[in-house]
Amino acid sequence: MRINRSHTIKCILAIIVFFLTDFTVSAFLKYGLDKGMGLNEHSQVLIVGHSHLMMGLDRQMMEKGLRCKVTKHTRAGVGIVERELMVQMFLSSQYADSLKVVVIGVDPYLFNDEGLSENSFTLFYPWMDNVHVGEYIYNATDFTTYYAHKLFRTAGFSDDLIKQSVRGWKHDDRNYKTHVFTDTEFQSNKAKWDRPIVMNSKAMKVLEEIITMCTNRNLHVILLQAPVLKSLTDLHRKDYSDILAYYQNLDADNSKVHFLNLSPSYENDNSLFFDPIHLNVCGQKKVTEDLIGFLAENNYLQ
Repeated sequence: MRINRSHTIKCILAIIVFFLTDFTVSAFLKYGLDKGMGLNEHSQVLIVGHSHLMMGLDRQMMEKGLRCKVTKHTRAGVGIVERELMVQMFLSSQYADSLKVVVIGVDPYLFNDEGLSENSFTLFYPWMDNVHVGEYIYNATDFTTYYAHKLFRTAGFSDDLIKQSVRGWKHDDRNYKTHVFTDTEFQSNKAKWDRPIVMNSKAMKVLEEIITMCTNRNLHVILLQAPVLKSLTDLHRKDYSDILAYYQNLDADNSKVHFLNLSPSYENDNSLFFDPIHLNVCGQKKVTEDLIGFLAENNYLQ
């Protein structure tokens, strides 16, 4: 069979163009994600958490108030294992040399996997080249899926990640939620919001590993509980008291660990909430101001 040399060359060139385009587009999108979260900054403060802190803290406002770079690595639906990964990602990067404080989002439901995404690994596809992320994804999925995303990089960007990348390029970390949650809404949907508060020893060990990872580097660790409506935590008052005591004990046991619970200040103020656990734009402003003040007053960045 005679091989058409011209056709072969065109096919090779098409493949080269495809992979170059795929690489270029994925690099552009990843840079937007890194830029938006500050993953490519020599930051003094690293914030890690899920949507609770994503909506609860304003990165630009913190940088202006603290006069330093802040990395805010927050993702909706991530559990304690993913938060450990997110800390590892930054600590293993070239940007961790200036880091002084790690803020870890904690809440009454930290050790309860119920309601969290079962496909959290898909949120980390753009960072597969990081050794910790690569291992995490490899263990979370099958051989074919892993190498398909390793080869075709743009396939790892969901619509949400693309939107987040665009916001990163625009330097836009604002909370756009203006809705005010009401007691009537809570009573009508109580079953939807009610989640058990559990003390899962395996998950608790992961949090303690994160703390050790950070304090071994002489970093301050702030266990930050952003406000949660009291009407929600009152559903499991005893369990809530137990988990607060656990966080307080972590504080008491290590001079580098500090539990900052902002719930008591705002848990009865519905005007700050979009829903029982997420803050609206007004709530974000207050919580951001409180964290700025806490870090500044205690000289954690000195």
